[in-house]
Amino acid sequence: ENAQDYLVKAQEKVRRYLAAEQVADVLPLIRDRARWKALLAQQWQPLRMESEKVDHLQMEFDEHRGSAWFTLNGEDDEGQRVQLVFVPNGEDVDMDWAASFDVGDMPFGHLDRLVVGDEVDMRVIVDSDNYFTRGFPEGDYLCFKLETRFQEDWVWGYAPVGSPIASELVGLLRQDSNILDAREGVRAILTMSKNERCGRRQFEIRQLVAERWVD
Repeated sequence: ENAQDYLVKAQEKVRRYLAAEQVADVLPLIRDRARWKALLAQQWQPLRMESEKVDHLQMEFDEHRGSAWFTLNGEDDEGQRVQLVFVPNGEDVDMDWAASFDVGDMPFGHLDRLVVGDEVDMRVIVDSDNYFTRGFPEGDYLCFKLETRFQEDWVWGYAPVGSPIASELVGLLRQDSNILDAREGVRAILTMSKNERCGRRQFEIRQLVAERWVD
């Protein structure tokens, strides 16, 4: 398949997504349907975009560690940035719903509901920060600001100094200067947990599940 074929098929999927009125309309369009069916039922919201805008979405290819995908980029009717992720599947393409809409195990705004012992995987934008507390003192931990594209909100994640996860995150922040120069942060899927040291908006980072948001 060439890029034009992929573009046409992706545009058709976007139009069907825009016309969707319920989860059952969306499910056939997305990647890993069985994996996301339950969360789709909880978190799916219509995409507010006039169908005429679909033809003006800009196509961009990306790859990482042997995986390849492309995005259709533009704005919705409210001027918010849209970046829809598609993964080739034989002669077809599937929308990666989770990567397109920053989907984690729970909505980002609900993270403060977690209690000690809870653990979730979240798609976040990672940047270094320096908010240290008695529970996470400077010198013992590295601090990271964790955000999402769709809310002006953030939480803090911590990794023990010298730990494998700390080294991975430092390397992740250093490796892509183009992303950092664009001030868009670095995208990652992180396993985050709540323990007795955590304040309401603090979490310990346990694992780097995937660099980028396509896993």
